[in-house]
Amino acid sequence: MSRILHHALFFAAALLFLVLAYPPSTYLNYFYFPKTETKFTYVIVALFTSLISSWVAPKAAPLLLPRVTKSKWAGAAMTGFIGFMIQAILSFGFGPRGWDVPGTRVRGIFFSEWDFLTFIGHVASPMAFLSIVAYVYEHRQGTSI
Repeated sequence: MSRILHHALFFAAALLFLVLAYPPSTYLNYFYFPKTETKFTYVIVALFTSLISSWVAPKAAPLLLPRVTKSKWAGAAMTGFIGFMIQAILSFGFGPRGWDVPGTRVRGIFFSEWDFLTFIGHVASPMAFLSIVAYVYEHRQGTSI
C-alpha cells in the first residue's frame, strides 16, 4: 500500500471516529462559533490523531523496543499500545491540564470537562486497533511503512 494512501485512510478513519463520537451538528447548530473554525478543529484533530497512529507509533515501536518488535505480533501490539498511550497522554493534557491550540476549539469540543474520556474510548482505542491491523498487514506483505 502506498504511503500516501496509507496516511489518507488513517485520516479518513480518524475523521469518521471523531464525527461519530462528537456529532458536528451539535457544535454547528447549537453554539455561536464560526462554522469554519469548528470544521477546521475537526480536521486538525483528525490530522494529529492519524499522524500519531499511522506514522509516529509505527516508527517509535522499533526504536523503543527493538528486540520485542522482531516478532510481527509483538511489534503490532507495541505499535498499538504506543499510539494509544501517546493519544491518551495528549488527551489528559488537553483535558484536565487545560492545553489548547490557539485559534481553534480543540479543547472545547473534544476535551472539555469529561469529554477527554470519550476521546480515549471512542477515538484513541479504535485508532490503536487500526494501527495494529495496518502493522500486521504491512508485515504480512513483507513491506514496512
